[in-house]
Amino acid sequence: MSFEDRALVAVLAFFLDLILKDPNYSLHPVRLIGKTLTFFESFLYRVNDGYLGGFLCYIFTVAFWLVLSFVFRNFFPLELFFVYSFVAAGQLWKEVEKIERLLKVGRMDDAKRRLSFLVTRDVEHLPKEGVALTAFESLAENTSDGVFGPLFWYVVGGLPLLFLYKVTETGDSMVGYKNERYRRFGFFFAKMDDLLNLVPARLTAIFVTLGCYLLGGRVKDALRCCFKGASLHESPNAGYPEAAFAGCLGVFFGGWHRYFGRWVFKVPVGVDFGKVPEDVLERGILLSKLSTLLFLITILCLAYL
Repeated sequence: MSFEDRALVAVLAFFLDLILKDPNYSLHPVRLIGKTLTFFESFLYRVNDGYLGGFLCYIFTVAFWLVLSFVFRNFFPLELFFVYSFVAAGQLWKEVEKIERLLKVGRMDDAKRRLSFLVTRDVEHLPKEGVALTAFESLAENTSDGVFGPLFWYVVGGLPLLFLYKVTETGDSMVGYKNERYRRFGFFFAKMDDLLNLVPARLTAIFVTLGCYLLGGRVKDALRCCFKGASLHESPNAGYPEAAFAGCLGVFFGGWHRYFGRWVFKVPVGVDFGKVPEDVLERGILLSKLSTLLFLITILCLAYL
């Protein structure tokens, strides 16, 4: 497919995702990627549980899905289906909106339960502001990983690069943890995820800042946080969208968080004005939607030119 065709597919898939969200079914492509990775991991980990085993698991999983991508590419309905399946905008905004509504009516336990579906950190001890801030942080990071990333790589390289990106991202979420089991085995998944998110993360920050300007947000704070604070983040990419979102709405992410019962300190990113605004999630969702819309408009303009 030409760039113009891929741009059209990307826009149609995005709006299809907004309408249908992300149905939960056993043959969902992301689940199938996960099952493929688990299959290769099941015997490669026994052969070598270090860097070599993880590298081979990545290569085999990517090779399998790349072959499929060349089989499916240039067939409009299938390309539309896969892009729709891999873009997670509608489901992301739906989940964050649910948390926002639960917090408004004081249903803290339900809000924490919904939040636990989005993040890996322990949320049971969080106060109301902590729940809102954690959901907002997840919204910022996933706007890059779940929306800009798949759209960018599909428009640039079609199904092969989209499949490469999604296999890498799914694998990173499954074996990229820095725990005893996956510290070495998941190393290559984590590093490739960092590499493939290098451009989408920074694009997200740019378009979030543009959206911030249109919404009358704290543009100077957003820019300052991106230039001064994003590089301090432990991730080479996540700091950029997080810094843009945080600076725009006048909050900060980081500090002490608990993961699997252990306390971990993250370098603060953003602006600390004390109290977290009560409408931070509502405004954050609007900012995420506007920045995505601006990105899609840019893609269409490039296709037209």
